[in-house]
Amino acid sequence: MTRQQILQLIFHGAMLVLLGMVSGYIYRFAISSEWGPDQERTWRILHTFMVQCGGLYIAIGAVGRYLTLTTRTGTFVVWSLALSAYTFALGLVIAPLIGTRGLDPGSSLAAVAVFVNFVVSSAFGLAGVAVVVLGCFASLRRIGTSPRTSLNEGRDS
Repeated sequence: MTRQQILQLIFHGAMLVLLGMVSGYIYRFAISSEWGPDQERTWRILHTFMVQCGGLYIAIGAVGRYLTLTTRTGTFVVWSLALSAYTFALGLVIAPLIGTRGLDPGSSLAAVAVFVNFVVSSAFGLAGVAVVVLGCFASLRRIGTSPRTSLNEGRDS
């Protein structure tokens, strides 16, 4: 990954952590103001999701220089992960407003839209992480080890 790609990924990770912390305050208000279990669940999931994704993106950025990725695949990683997190978070906010959880297509057009949003967001996230795994595997192969043998290094036979 290029330095710019690493910084973009860390930036988006930090933004997600920040937004996750803000949603944590809203979650606190949902509990203390007794907004109801559905609203509490929504804000708890949003808070947890954003902080965890942000931490993951910062961690990937921290090791990005060790990954064997082309400029194009590095760009794909950054934007697929950013797009995945932001659109998924948007779906988490919209879903309860229209009375759905987004776990299945539901019966209304809005419920179908939220469901499709979650499926597409998940696919982008999965693809981005898969490219990171491939970049790590390529780096291990380039230095002459495989993931299997590197786990056994330092063990006595």
